[in-house]
Amino acid sequence: MNTYSSRPVVLCLSGHDPSGGAGLQADIEALIAQGCHAAPTVTALTVQDTVNVSDFRVLDREWVLAQANAVLADSTVASVKLGMLGSIEMVDTVAELLKAHPHLPLVCDPVLRAGGG
Repeated sequence: MNTYSSRPVVLCLSGHDPSGGAGLQADIEALIAQGCHAAPTVTALTVQDTVNVSDFRVLDREWVLAQANAVLADSTVASVKLGMLGSIEMVDTVAELLKAHPHLPLVCDPVLRAGGG
């Protein structure tokens, strides 16, 4: 098991913004600024620039659970941060994951789907 003794590990479940202005990239930067180690789990991929989102794809449930469970098995996770989940099915998937780890504090940034502006 990996331990980050000097920084709390935050499991982030959110979408990937290739422009770097939102999603996991923004979560990583915000968590580093707060002295945390971000452990990103990708829930969706977007096609976007700094202004608009033109498309997105939600990853399949098994892939998201595999990512999150790999982190949870390897590191002592201090909390979970949610961003864009992309679909109701992904909300259900994340709810299942959180039920298995009820001791973890949760920060919820309620974004269901990517949007522009």
